[in-house]
Amino acid sequence: MDDYIKSCLGCGRTLDTSVPFEIFTFTPGQYTCSDCNKTLKKKLPEIKNAALEIITRNKSLNEKFDEFVENEEIFNHPVKETDFLYGSHQAREYMFSLLEEVHRFTYHATFECYLFSDMFENADPLFFSDRYFLTNSVIKTIGAWEKLLRFHCLFFEVQLDRDSKNNSISRLQKKMNKTEFKQTKLYNDFIRLKSSNSFGEIDKARKNNDHNVSYHLGGKNFLELFELVKMILDNSSALYYGIEEALELLTKRTRLATRKFNEDFGLINKIEENDKVFKKKALKIKSKFSHEDIRRINEISVRYIGWANNRIGEVISWKVRYSYPPMVSIYYRLIDVVSRLHESARSLGFAAELFAEAVRLNYVDLDKHWTQFDGMNYRYFIHSALLRIYGVYDKLGMIIQDLFEVELGNVTFEAVIEHLRVTDGENRFLNSLPPLKICNRILSTASYKRLYDSRQDFFHLLIMQDFMKPQYKEIIDTELMIAIIDNCNMIYELIDSLDIALVHFHQIGTYHQNTKA
Repeated sequence: MDDYIKSCLGCGRTLDTSVPFEIFTFTPGQYTCSDCNKTLKKKLPEIKNAALEIITRNKSLNEKFDEFVENEEIFNHPVKETDFLYGSHQAREYMFSLLEEVHRFTYHATFECYLFSDMFENADPLFFSDRYFLTNSVIKTIGAWEKLLRFHCLFFEVQLDRDSKNNSISRLQKKMNKTEFKQTKLYNDFIRLKSSNSFGEIDKARKNNDHNVSYHLGGKNFLELFELVKMILDNSSALYYGIEEALELLTKRTRLATRKFNEDFGLINKIEENDKVFKKKALKIKSKFSHEDIRRINEISVRYIGWANNRIGEVISWKVRYSYPPMVSIYYRLIDVVSRLHESARSLGFAAELFAEAVRLNYVDLDKHWTQFDGMNYRYFIHSALLRIYGVYDKLGMIIQDLFEVELGNVTFEAVIEHLRVTDGENRFLNSLPPLKICNRILSTASYKRLYDSRQDFFHLLIMQDFMKPQYKEIIDTELMIAIIDNCNMIYELIDSLDIALVHFHQIGTYHQNTKA
């Protein structure tokens, strides 16, 4: 592949001098013309100042959270006498926790916009890229909206689906439009952001990051990326106001709920905090996990980056004339996949370093140790790895659709494999093909299930570690790291199998082309 950038990343004009491209020290600001550099000098400070202005609202918002707890007798005196009283107490605590998490997500999305600008201007090869933080900011903005709308669904007693995946923002909004939600300021802000396509563009970026080629790789120049960041900050501002309004609503009304309702819709802690259980988990972790595993997966990830770049150059040289499978398109997608895997591996490495530093500094609660911004702790980087691995599976699902000539659209990896999992008829042989055998095995593993459940909690429900004792949550975090590493290894096995299949397809296609000639 070409190792030089020849066109400005801002306007697309030819640069006066080609600039060497270094994948691990890629600073976008180095690859712009003089005119675009002037624009950069104006826009980067604007983004940083706007982000910091929103973050200053944390102080007053945190004070309102504290004031709510101080005035809330139900937190101090849980009542178990009746099913409704106890269930309503559980639901109210859950709704309060949802607002705390909306705040956390929105705050993260905001400081990630700041870091996007910082890294765009001057990348740090020992830290993470501007694209890394933009990806995180996008998914947290949409996640914050989903959680805040879920709060209002509970508050206004809108019927939820038992499967959290079916409680999408669009479905929730349609149901809430029939309630007093339409009288809230949040409703007006949400409609404004949707009408201006501010919300829609962020959601589009999120879906691309999850399913297709990552948003920043889709031919976007830096002005378009900056516009996306501005949209995120507009949404962040609306979300901050929405959290304040929701707290005020919660002071005025209690949602009545039974224990069964709370169980059915995930309003209770799914992890029992039991000393005996967690001691067993701790012993199991010691036998299954070491920091050598993280070092090894990082080395593998670097090796596959090199493989993907070499392979795409080779595939382009094939100059294929057959239409299926679309070789160049698939290998470009695989470059995206291995890049996200590399980001995941580096995220785990950084998480382990922060964890070790916190232990060395004698923190009782290790996630109180952070870098850059308060809250960017070791768990921040574990979840950054989680989100990328989950998205990688859906990207692989799109590749498998191309390989087997099916058109299901932006569906999950599970949906693609389920569609291809035929047991009779002329296509029953598909299940015996190596790529699909690996896919079916992946879906049956405990590591995949933990990855799936953790991502659903992160995006749709609550991150349980944020509400647990330190000695418990650190074990849960380590279990998740083990699951992420296991999934990385399974994905690399699947990539190898797909590569073998694609090379065989090319050999067959070339044979038929030469035979016709």
